[in-house]
Amino acid sequence: MNLRILILLILVLVSPFVVSQNSVKYQSWLEQPRGPFSRIRWFCSDGTILPPKAYACTPHGGGFQHGQWSADP
Repeated sequence: MNLRILILLILVLVSPFVVSQNSVKYQSWLEQPRGPFSRIRWFCSDGTILPPKAYACTPHGGGFQHGQWSADP
C-alpha cells in the first residue's frame, strides 16, 4: 500500500514538469514554418521517394505523403 502512495506522489510531482516541457516543445513547433518536420516527401508504391508536389506518385502507382521529423527534439 505504501508503495502505491509513493508512486502516486512521484507521478504528481513529476507531471507538471513533463507538461511544461511538452508545452515548450509544442510552442516551438507552432513558431516554426514546417512545425516538427524537416521536410515533406512522397513515398510511392514503387519505392520512389519524391519531393512534395500535387499527385507526384500518380505515375508511380500511387503513394502516401509523410513528414520527416526534424533532428531537433
